[in-house]
Order: sequence, then C-alpha cells, then structure tokens
Amino acid sequence: MLDVHLRSGLAALRDGQRNLRLLRLADGVEQRVWRFAEDPAPLERFLAASLGAEAWQRALARAREKRHFVQTFKPGSPVVASEPGWDAWQAYFLASGALVAAFGALPPVILLPDRQEPVAELATATAALGIPAIPFEAGKRLEQFRRGETWSVMIFDGRRYLEVPPGVLPWPR
Repeated sequence: MLDVHLRSGLAALRDGQRNLRLLRLADGVEQRVWRFAEDPAPLERFLAASLGAEAWQRALARAREKRHFVQTFKPGSPVVASEPGWDAWQAYFLASGALVAAFGALPPVILLPDRQEPVAELATATAALGIPAIPFEAGKRLEQFRRGETWSVMIFDGRRYLEVPPGVLPWPR
C-alpha cells in the first residue's frame, strides 16, 4: 500500500504488474486502475503534450539513463539497453483527494480518482514566481506546476509535494 485518504475512503496501492490501483477502504472494491506499466502510451502522450517536445525528450533520456544505471548494479541481471519502465513506485494523496504519482523516472503527475488520464505534471521550475518571498519551515520551497496552459504553485519539502494552504499566497480569490 502506498497511501490512504481517509476522508474519501480510498487507498492507493501498487499491484503485481507494477500498476497503480485505487481501492475503496470500506469493501476493497477497485475504483480506478492506471496501467501505465503495461501500457505507457497514455502517460507518454500526456507528458509529451504537456512538457513539449524538447523537455519530453530530455525526460525520456533521463529515464533511460536511470534504468540502465539500475540494471548495471543489479547483481545477476544482464545489462540490456531497453526502454524505460513506467512502474508505479510512489503515490500519495493530497488533502483534496488528488494523487501525486511517480512512474519510473518521469516527472510526477497529478491523478484524480475519477479520471483515467493525468491532469497535470509536476515540473520543478527555476523561473521567478513573481511573488514576494514567503517564509516556510526549514527545507520547504515553492515550486511551480502546470495544469494545461496555466501555472500554479505547490510546496515541496524535499520528498513530497504539499498543497499551498489557503491564504498563504497573495492571489485574488
């Protein structure tokens, strides 16, 4: 099991085929499955369109390098140049019930329980946000993420993305 969202009564888990499944806690009924390990085409199409051709090619190259590195240092496994695998290796719920999920070495994406396709990719952006410096706890920083053509902001604490609490950013309501 990767994470539980008590308010919605859902659990996120990785199955035997390395896919991401969403189960209802009350009775174990499957609510959604994202089969990107078996069929990466929908995830790849989404990221290629969202990131743009150049950034998508860089992400693919990083994923291939990471997979080659892991295969090289696995005792007893042959080193084979292969396409990267899009295994679900991390997923956690945001307070809203959306899932932040990482598949292979790709940028993490946001998944909604009622949608099969990702709704946003989380991309670390070094561009200035155009907002005043905001004090956070040590080790936390603001990062941009894109939903279609618009940009928003999340907090990154070094290992997880967190939703920005209401009222933290000076944005019109």
